[in-house]
Amino acid sequence: MSKEEILERLRKGLMEYNVEAVEKGAKEAIEAGIDPLEAIDVLTRTMRELGEKFAKVEIFLPELMMAVDAMKAGIAVLEPKLPKAKKEVKVPRNSCDRHCCWRHTRHRKDDRGYDAYSSGLQGNRSWQRRPGISFCRGSEKA
Repeated sequence: MSKEEILERLRKGLMEYNVEAVEKGAKEAIEAGIDPLEAIDVLTRTMRELGEKFAKVEIFLPELMMAVDAMKAGIAVLEPKLPKAKKEVKVPRNSCDRHCCWRHTRHRKDDRGYDAYSSGLQGNRSWQRRPGISFCRGSEKA
């Protein structure tokens, strides 16, 4: 079976909300030597397509949730085959300038070995109401 056929089978299983078909397609992709990231990309694009159908009211929430379960099953098969990486991922979560974002970050590592940084300012907007604290002002100029 060719790479395109396996990825199409994976896509079709997700479009039909079939957990078993997605799991089987993910296992076939691994056995065929297909890059797990490529298979996850197919699942992601298919979910985006289903999200657009949901937005157009062509499918409803129960169907979307069944698709989510199928995608989770496929990713559970593919994720252990992802390469262990020691990459750094920086995720600024607010609109202030770069200096502000990296001055107020918290560090964490996820289970695949990625160093992930996220801003400690999200959700805590008390700094905006305090007079004299303006370290995030003027970020639109940057």
